[in-house]
Amino acid sequence: MVNRSAVPKFRPELEAHPELEAILKDASPIESVEGSRVFEIYWKRYAAYLVTEELVGSNSVIGYDDESYTGTTLRVYVKSHFLDHLARDTGGHTDPLQHYKLVCLNHLIDVASYAAPEVRAVAGDSSASRQSGWLT
Repeated sequence: MVNRSAVPKFRPELEAHPELEAILKDASPIESVEGSRVFEIYWKRYAAYLVTEELVGSNSVIGYDDESYTGTTLRVYVKSHFLDHLARDTGGHTDPLQHYKLVCLNHLIDVASYAAPEVRAVAGDSSASRQSGWLT
């Protein structure tokens, strides 16, 4: 029997899937609301990018043993499957590649670039995000 009070109200269609109850018990929707912070992220030069639907993407919460990254919503990888793929299947890079992953509501966006992106706060309070250390 499904504990209906544990199923998030924003996903009533999941009530038919009791196996998801434990996963979603502390979940809440990701939504833009009044005062949300909005950022513009710009890579001057990149080698590759990949946009993946978040349900099928490699977005392991605890990561994989053979990958290493810091960050949550914007991850910076030192070692990743994406970098391994690019090392095997591309060449002629002028500088070492850096891997960034944006974990979004509906997509995972992987970017391999030669330098960190420029990040600009467009709306909302940017002072807290600057303190997090990933805003350049």
